[in-house]
Amino acid sequence: MMRENVLLYTNFIDKFERLSDEQFGMLIRAILEYQSTGEIPEITDSIVALSFDTVKPDIDRNNQKYEDMCERNRINGKKGGRPKKEENPNKPSGFSENQVDATETDSNPNDNDNEYDNENDIDIVNKSNSLHSLDCINSSATSADKSEDEKYQDLIKDLKKRNEENKVKQIVAEYERVCTSLPGIRKLSKQRSGKVRARLKAFTDDEIFLAFKKAEESDFLSGRSGTWKASFDWFFENDQNITKVLEGNYDNKPISKPKPKNNFNNFKQRNYDMQALEKQLLGRATSG
Repeated sequence: MMRENVLLYTNFIDKFERLSDEQFGMLIRAILEYQSTGEIPEITDSIVALSFDTVKPDIDRNNQKYEDMCERNRINGKKGGRPKKEENPNKPSGFSENQVDATETDSNPNDNDNEYDNENDIDIVNKSNSLHSLDCINSSATSADKSEDEKYQDLIKDLKKRNEENKVKQIVAEYERVCTSLPGIRKLSKQRSGKVRARLKAFTDDEIFLAFKKAEESDFLSGRSGTWKASFDWFFENDQNITKVLEGNYDNKPISKPKPKNNFNNFKQRNYDMQALEKQLLGRATSG
C-alpha cells in the first residue's frame, strides 16, 4: 500500500544549503509527488533533479520498512496478536521452550516488533528529528496523519514565503543597480514589500527588470528633461505605471532633422509663379 506521509529530515537544510529557496521548494514538491504517486516526477532544474536522486534511496528504504512492518502486523493480527503479559512472568503459559529469566527480559526487552529494524535506523531518526515517525498499524488517515499533513502544508507555505521574500530582495537590488538616476531605497518597509508582491502577481521578474531599464533610458522618468523624476514607490504604486513604461509611453521621442529646401543652400530662396514665368519667357521669344 502507498504511504500517505514521508519522512523529511532536518539535515536536509545542511545537505542542500546551496539550493536557492525556489530550488528547495521544487525539491520538496518532487519528494511529495513521488511519495504520492510512486512515479519519478519530471524535474526541469538539473540541480534539483540531482538533489532528488540523492534522497530517493532514503525514501524507498523507508517505504520498504513501512511495507515490511505492515506485513508483520497483518500476520500478527491473523494469529490473534501477541500474547498478553502474564501476571506471573516466572510461569508463562505461552512459551515453554528455551525460557529466559523473566526479570532479565522485563528489564532488557528485545522486542523487535517496532517501527525500525535496527539501532542504526533509530539513531538516524532521532538525530535528524524527523517530522513524524512511521505509523502503519492502521493504513487509513488518522488525526495524527492530518496533523502531519498540516505540517507539510505549513512547510510549503514557509518555503513559498521565503521564495517571495527573495524575489522582492532581487527586485530591489536590480532597481538599485539599473536606475542610478532615480532616488535610492533606504529602507524596505512592509508596505513597500507588500506592493512589490502585489505587482509580481501581474508581471514577471523580467518584465519588471525591463521597466527599470526603460525608465533609466527615459529622459522624462529619469528627470533629465525636467524637475520631476520617477521613484521606486511610483513604480510599484499600481499596475498601470509599469504597464505604461513597458508600452513605451515614456520613451524618448526621436528628434527629426529639418530637410534642406533645395540644393543651393547658399542662395536665398524665393517663391515664383512658374506658370506666369513661363508665359513671360514665351512672350519674349515671340516678340523677338
